[in-house]
Amino acid sequence: MSLFFKVNLDIFDADNALYHGKINKAKRHIEIYSNFDLNNMPSSMSSIIYAYKAVIDALTFDDSAEENALKALSLCVECGFSKSTLCKFYYFAGVVYTFLGNYKEAETNLRKSIQLADESNSDRYNAAAHAYLAYLAHNIGDRSKADDYSVIAIKYLKKANSHFFRLALPEVMQNLLMYARSSEIVKEYAKEIAYEQLNISYSRKGEIIPVMDVNAFGEMKIILNGITLDTDSLSGNFRLMVGILVSSKDYSANQESIQSYIWPSSNKENARKSFDNLMSRYRKLLKDNFENIDPKDYITINNGIVRLTNTKCNADIFIQTCNQAWVNYERGSYTNSIRYILEAKDMYTDRYLPFLTDIEKIDARRQYADQAFIDLVTLIHRINDYIPNLIALDTYFNKWLDIYIHNTDMVKIAYMYYKKKQDRVKCLTILNSYSKFLITDGFSNEEIDELLYIIKMSN
Repeated sequence: MSLFFKVNLDIFDADNALYHGKINKAKRHIEIYSNFDLNNMPSSMSSIIYAYKAVIDALTFDDSAEENALKALSLCVECGFSKSTLCKFYYFAGVVYTFLGNYKEAETNLRKSIQLADESNSDRYNAAAHAYLAYLAHNIGDRSKADDYSVIAIKYLKKANSHFFRLALPEVMQNLLMYARSSEIVKEYAKEIAYEQLNISYSRKGEIIPVMDVNAFGEMKIILNGITLDTDSLSGNFRLMVGILVSSKDYSANQESIQSYIWPSSNKENARKSFDNLMSRYRKLLKDNFENIDPKDYITINNGIVRLTNTKCNADIFIQTCNQAWVNYERGSYTNSIRYILEAKDMYTDRYLPFLTDIEKIDARRQYADQAFIDLVTLIHRINDYIPNLIALDTYFNKWLDIYIHNTDMVKIAYMYYKKKQDRVKCLTILNSYSKFLITDGFSNEEIDELLYIIKMSN
């Protein structure tokens, strides 16, 4: 892997770890670079590593924090970087001084970052610097300024069409959202950020509550605040109802539609009574298993529409992440594409709700998830041409090729992969398995020969 990609991925991993409050994990990604390494790499790379070293030092009370922050900033200035890059490093310095408790220097650097961000239209760093000013204001008891800075930060995030910024540490984000959610101007976007980035939402009473996670790959699991609902307690009808809802747009479906799947032979009145009973039992199940929650914050029924609220499904996150990987790849943003690939690569642990079949909504969603997985494998194969063996595909093919042997694209990728590795046995095995599938599926000899030829000639 090139040094450029390696540094970028380590910075991404470090930032992600800091975002989740895992300082030691972040440190492991940065401390692998010695002073010798830093002195012998381009300033564009060493400066960002010095900046992250400084932040981690400040968080761990290391005396070298200020020195590393100034080193990063001086490298940036000496190299004549653009205003958009300079604003980033003044922001980093502001973050370091914030956690060192030197609020005067923190404010000076953050304001300098804002000035440069204004001049270079760097909306995300404008948002980030204002978020830290809000954190500083809160810490000195100036709630009015904290409120103003928070609103400005959210406005800039919305302008940038973004939900996050670099070094968005948990305490800073929580402070930002605490103030922003009370503002009529930005509260809706603040709710989006809370949901997408912090996995929190707001109850009907306006209180902060955890988002409920539904695992739809393999055995269904419902998770809230780190606690997993006992799988045995999810009866067939519960799973069917939740499966239909997470497979529907906005996680909502018509009550009568759900009833028709669960009780197809019942008349409308009996089905309605059965559904009312099912809903009551499901809400009781949630209340009994998760402390201090109101089940109506997670499943509602209004005017015949049943909806899961304050809920996420890991299959949707997987599909969105794969899509972002492709979008960035097609833009030429290969580093960002790799970040999304690394995020998605371990998400797909099984097929989408494999135990629920012959239900239109669920079958359609399964096809989306299947295609996202095939697209991911395709993209990994392409990226491996740039960075050989970034992610080995053997594991994927060993586990999934038989399941996806019906998909010509998947077969083609697997064949090309092993052909490049000069593994003739694997290539022949793939062709034989694919040929057997085609025979079983009723393809003629001429059609089979043509498809096999296409695969063998793939490049």
